[in-house]
Amino acid sequence: MTGQVEGSDWLRIALAGGGTAFIYAPLLGDRVPSPAQPAVGVFPEAPKPGDSFRDCDICPEMVTVPAGTFQMGSPSYEEGRDDDEGPVHQVTIPRAFAVGKYAVTFAEWDACVAGGGAVATATGPMTRAGAAARGRRFM
Repeated sequence: MTGQVEGSDWLRIALAGGGTAFIYAPLLGDRVPSPAQPAVGVFPEAPKPGDSFRDCDICPEMVTVPAGTFQMGSPSYEEGRDDDEGPVHQVTIPRAFAVGKYAVTFAEWDACVAGGGAVATATGPMTRAGAAARGRRFM
């Protein structure tokens, strides 16, 4: 929620992608959303392709992958080529995105969950109960 329309029961909601929506507050009952907080990973200026960054001190290092088109795969006549390397085909990345530069550690995953950026599963090594000796080990 980014605010209330002055003098009304309508709440202003920010949508992913930059849009705005409105919701009639009485329909929510006692479930009125808290005011919006700055999103993790939102920068005043977009990182340039190849730039690396961290959302926090213990968050994983990320690198920006640019939008664009490239050829993927290797031609069948290439020396040393494996069967799973073809065929050559065009790949288009419609918009830039960020990806982890290195494998994520359990400590980084825990920080992401604690910050609200991910949801822990109910069972298995991702839960606090399965957390023994995880720390800096890779997931």
